[in-house]
Amino acid sequence: MRNHYRTMSIRPPLFNRNKFSYLKTRTSSCLQSLGADVWEIVEGGYKYLAIVPTNAVEKNMYETNAKVFNALLGSLTES
Repeated sequence: MRNHYRTMSIRPPLFNRNKFSYLKTRTSSCLQSLGADVWEIVEGGYKYLAIVPTNAVEKNMYETNAKVFNALLGSLTES
C-alpha cells in the first residue's frame, strides 16, 4: 500500500487574505486529496490526547491529525 502523504506534490496555496473563495476551494481540494481520514478530521475536528497513543487506531488518528495540522500551517505565511 502506497503512502499518499509522502507522494503529494500539490500543496495548499499560501493564504494572503486575498481571494478567500479561491483559497478555500484550493485548500479544501488539496486536503481532500490526502484521503478521507484527513478530510474527516478537517470537517469534524480532533480531540487532542494528553500523551502519544499506543493503540493502533488512536495512533493512526494522532498521525493523521498531525498531517492535517502540517498541511494547514504550510499554507500560512509568517505575516
